[in-house]
Amino acid sequence: VYMTDATSAGDAVEILDVPGAADDPNTYWLAVVQDAPNPAAAQAFIDAVTGPGAATLAEFGFGAAR
Repeated sequence: VYMTDATSAGDAVEILDVPGAADDPNTYWLAVVQDAPNPAAAQAFIDAVTGPGAATLAEFGFGAAR
């Protein structure tokens, strides 16, 4: 179970610390692919996720984009 899922479940689940888990986080890649049918929209999504949307993602347990 991902931390984001456990966090949103509230008191329905118990969250346990796993030693070393922070040293190997899940990585989600964002990119505009070479032949994207709408590269402007793809870039707008990336800008939203890494800009204003980052605070919303953080509320759900996602870390900051790097």
